Amino acid sequence: MQNRPTAFESLKAGKGRLYPMPKEKRIEEWNRLKQYDWATKANVPKYDGFLKITREFIDQLEAGLAAHNGADYRCNLKVCEEKGDDGNLKQFNLDYWIPKPNLNLQTAPEPAPVPVDDFDDDDIPF
Repeated sequence: MQNRPTAFESLKAGKGRLYPMPKEKRIEEWNRLKQYDWATKANVPKYDGFLKITREFIDQLEAGLAAHNGADYRCNLKVCEEKGDDGNLKQFNLDYWIPKPNLNLQTAPEPAPVPVDDFDDDDIPF
């Protein structure tokens, strides 16, 4: 019998999964959060999951950074619902794409400052 890969192992780099959190875990999370003044029940996560990070994915992110001349850029997400046999939400499947830079929106690098000659002939004391 061949071992089936886990949900993590079966994914390509940069893809991920989100799963609905069971009520017990949400209660546990609320009990942890309620000690903070800012916490409300709206701060309790409804989903738990992961994003697969590999060298291949990091290389794609670095290539995107280079293509955008080192400027911040978006790594866009796409999410699909996957329902179980009972018709209820089983998981969200996450995918990503890195947009190509919009060269029209990027500003040209500032020109190097021209050196200023601080010494006029009138300032020479001899």
